[in-house]
Amino acid sequence: HFYPYIDILELMADLRLERQLGYYFSDKNLFKDEWLVNQLGDDCTGWLDVSVVANFKRVQQITSDMDLVVNCLQKIDGLEVTKEGTQFKVRRSKPLPSMRPPSECDAEGTGGEQALDDRDLQAYSTVAPDEPQSQSAAHETGSMGVSGFRTVPKTGVIYVMDEAAKAGYCAATAREWANLGQGSPETTKAKNWPTNIRKRLTELVEKGKLTSETGPFQFDSLEVNEENLHYGNVNGDLALRRAVAKFYNETYRKGRASQYTADNVAIVGGGRLALTRLCCAMDNVNLGHFLPDYTAYAEMLSQFKTINSIPIPLDPENNFRITLKELRREIVGRGLSVLLLSNPCNPTGQLIEGEELKNWVRTARETQCSLVLDEIYSRYIYTQRM
Repeated sequence: HFYPYIDILELMADLRLERQLGYYFSDKNLFKDEWLVNQLGDDCTGWLDVSVVANFKRVQQITSDMDLVVNCLQKIDGLEVTKEGTQFKVRRSKPLPSMRPPSECDAEGTGGEQALDDRDLQAYSTVAPDEPQSQSAAHETGSMGVSGFRTVPKTGVIYVMDEAAKAGYCAATAREWANLGQGSPETTKAKNWPTNIRKRLTELVEKGKLTSETGPFQFDSLEVNEENLHYGNVNGDLALRRAVAKFYNETYRKGRASQYTADNVAIVGGGRLALTRLCCAMDNVNLGHFLPDYTAYAEMLSQFKTINSIPIPLDPENNFRITLKELRREIVGRGLSVLLLSNPCNPTGQLIEGEELKNWVRTARETQCSLVLDEIYSRYIYTQRM
């Protein structure tokens, strides 16, 4: 049994997207957008593929979800949406006036209140300049101005941190700011570091590898031999992978028959790259991911044609948790082969651990659904047991 998408789409509906789409088809925009007028016909009531609208620069900077674009277009007064085969089309229900109203000219010429709202509308959904290239130029060269490439939207936290850096935020000035943008606790002085790290630093000092236990940490030399001149292993250095496997076995798998080896480890430059590599290895699958969860998932998943990304909304009245019964129903009902989630969850902070995690794993095995757990925040778990 497959469940209707209407609740998901309503949950995802974004006022910014509705305003942006409404602006494209407004009289004000069409009086100056020659490319779009050519697509819609002389009176601007011709049908246009929704896929064309979905690929507009500022729409892509808000979402790459076609279903969400269709849903928002259906909500806008003055627009009609129809489906022909597998394709959706949209048009204005009323023709464009033959002459531009004086009020439109005045607003633009005097920089009045309406014109200001126009600029604000563009700024709501993008970090690009407020004066975008024409749609015809974007159509020919791509939204970045480079053929074949588009502007990749920034997640909210990355945009905020980039803007803060422009205004002077850095490690040296961090204590002068209230950083609500990133989930990275402040680092402390070396004397407060975990015992195992301080012990290892002491060993390195005793061996003469480091000059101080408290930093700054400097190496006097770096050996480069013949082995270093070859391409590295695509999964990471073998010795490093073995060390990671040993660490996990000693930390999490003591006394267990099943032990990790280097074959279970891949070294990557960040969590998003790790997830991208996993997605590249996936077959044609239905992949479920929760809402809310890390915002980069939806954008990343949209780039893989072999992945049918299915968002699963969580109920805020249940503290964004899902029961085992609901989990099994979602996996079986939607035919999921993969389930992706952050654990602990960003942004809700919900944690699946202990017996609950064992039950999740058992359910995944019984339903033949692979679990992909993004545990980037696993070192920041604050519970009674810890």
